[in-house]
Amino acid sequence: MPSKEARVLAFENPFTAQRVARVAIHWPERRIVQEFLVDLGVAKMDSVQLARQVPDYKRPLSALELQALDDFAANLCLVMEDLLKEYYEAGYHLAVPKRSGGSLRHSRENYCTARRRLFASEAESADQPFCLIAVPSKVLRTQKDQEMKSVMMRLERITSCHFQNPTDIRFRVDISKNDYKLWSITDIWLQNRHFRSLAQLKKAINAKKIALRPYRFSPLRSPHASANKHSASVAEHQAKYDQEENLFKENFDLTFPGTVKSKFVRYENWTFYVGVQRDTGVRFFDIRFNAHLMVAEAGLEEIVTIYHGDDPLGDRTVSLASVQGIGEMWSELSPGVDCPAGATYLSVPMVGDPASGPFTIKRGLCLFESDAATHGGANRRFFGLFNPEASEGPGGYAAGVHEPSMFVVGIATLFGNQYRFVTIFTPAGGVDMHVTPTTYVHLNFPLRDGYTPAFLQPAPQTTNFLFYLDLDVISRRNIVEEVGVGSTGDRLADVSMHRRVVRSEVEEPLTEEGQGTAVKHTLVCSDVGHKHRCMQVSFSTQTPVLFSKTNTEAFSWITKKLWVSRYHEDEMRGSSVYNGVDISEPVVNFSRFIEDNESVLNEDVVIWANLASVHVPSNEDYPHTFMPTANQRITLKPVNFFEYSPDSHSQRHLFTESFASWLSGYVMDSTAQSNP
Repeated sequence: MPSKEARVLAFENPFTAQRVARVAIHWPERRIVQEFLVDLGVAKMDSVQLARQVPDYKRPLSALELQALDDFAANLCLVMEDLLKEYYEAGYHLAVPKRSGGSLRHSRENYCTARRRLFASEAESADQPFCLIAVPSKVLRTQKDQEMKSVMMRLERITSCHFQNPTDIRFRVDISKNDYKLWSITDIWLQNRHFRSLAQLKKAINAKKIALRPYRFSPLRSPHASANKHSASVAEHQAKYDQEENLFKENFDLTFPGTVKSKFVRYENWTFYVGVQRDTGVRFFDIRFNAHLMVAEAGLEEIVTIYHGDDPLGDRTVSLASVQGIGEMWSELSPGVDCPAGATYLSVPMVGDPASGPFTIKRGLCLFESDAATHGGANRRFFGLFNPEASEGPGGYAAGVHEPSMFVVGIATLFGNQYRFVTIFTPAGGVDMHVTPTTYVHLNFPLRDGYTPAFLQPAPQTTNFLFYLDLDVISRRNIVEEVGVGSTGDRLADVSMHRRVVRSEVEEPLTEEGQGTAVKHTLVCSDVGHKHRCMQVSFSTQTPVLFSKTNTEAFSWITKKLWVSRYHEDEMRGSSVYNGVDISEPVVNFSRFIEDNESVLNEDVVIWANLASVHVPSNEDYPHTFMPTANQRITLKPVNFFEYSPDSHSQRHLFTESFASWLSGYVMDSTAQSNP
């Protein structure tokens, strides 16, 4: 992550700015991972610097290891092939392992591959409930042996992305050895029974000591595109895409009246830089309104999703998005589906997994102008016409300001979760940062009341989003204030407001006895030029903190809704790709950012905001959750920043003293002059 100084130089001289790549190398024989910073403009050895070194047991699964796990599951399912066919009417999606299958790869078939061969076209392959895949959990570690690693895997049916269709078959694989051939099974769960090894399972089956019940698959259906609407081949799909690209460029009127040049956006009074980073997703830099600096950097930092299931897999499902890379999982946007067809679309270059190499997301971000933030209505509105039957009184008037906002939209697809990130820049100088998740419901087989294969139990899900907000209000030297509104013990005053200056990183607010705070806002303020200007940080919902410090060391920011810290170049990331593996001793420990309790008075400060979402599944979550009701939002609002609202002289400011004109309505004309 470049420092502020490096970014300023890059913004001023983008073509001469230093370009640095971060390269991670795993040395299996040395059991370490080393990260290097490489200057891409200098071909010398001294331009390569060691940035970080971590033990290799802290690293997440690589692409090669995921392929090896797929082969491992294929070998396991070879032994269980008859069982899967008879009791589950399914087979593994690989008849033999890819790497060690040899000549059998082209000749051997199982229940899955034999039925798949009968498909008439690729369109029919969207749903293959008779084929199974093995879905791995994150890497699991133990406190007793730091180098011991394992993975929980569950067999799931291949269906459309709308659904999750798990079986009750789960197993744990010891992956501590770097040699894939030395991996081993430590636990197997099958129809509410536990086995310590595959040999024990086979022995129990052969001796008929367990009575297995057949499981007939009954999918939850939803209408989706018919088969004849799918392309028959990859080449045909690409040709169709190119045709649509030309139609898109010719037939739609653009809905974004601003300009974009090298990721520098100018719209009305707003200017900023925008991009998508591999680890964190969409990021904004140097946000200015009317040329005033408001935000140096803002964007998502981490997503933690916890499934609270009662089975061996669900009970351990804690997912940190940085392991996969939020930006690497960034999605192509569909015109007319994700954004207006005439929006301005920006491409996103991405360096992904070494196995696939760099790639470009053609439509990674979209920008457009809309009044959706006010639901199609005015930003400000007053109706005060006089009563025509009254003999005296003022004439009255009616007014409305109908000024649209700018929307910046991007979507990350992290396996079963889709996260829509919408940032709205309003004409009054405020910024709304929305996160709207949707997902298929995480399902578990209940294990407490006996084996009931016909019943699937949805698991509650909590999702926390960490946002990084470096609010440089006018300058880098700011103070932080807190304004709280709540109840009071005074019988003559039901509501009280208290304001305080935050002086250090771990300073807690002082609450008087009998006083409760219902709403709290945090302000980052500047006193430059004898003017006290602030940017207020507030949340759409005041979701209570649900977690303690126990077992949350890798994401300790989850224990509070908002944190304040001093800016340091080595504290610009609140997480890392390794945090999802080593939860007890994470590589980046957020709590250390504030444990020294530095002063934040007249300093360069950073706000870390924690948005929390709690999802309790219901029938209406099928086929997948309804996005508009799951929205979370952080609002950055100017407070005493301007003499009056900057949209007061909007060209779309309507004013009338005529009741008839008010009733007949107006046609918004952007060329009309505002009325005094």
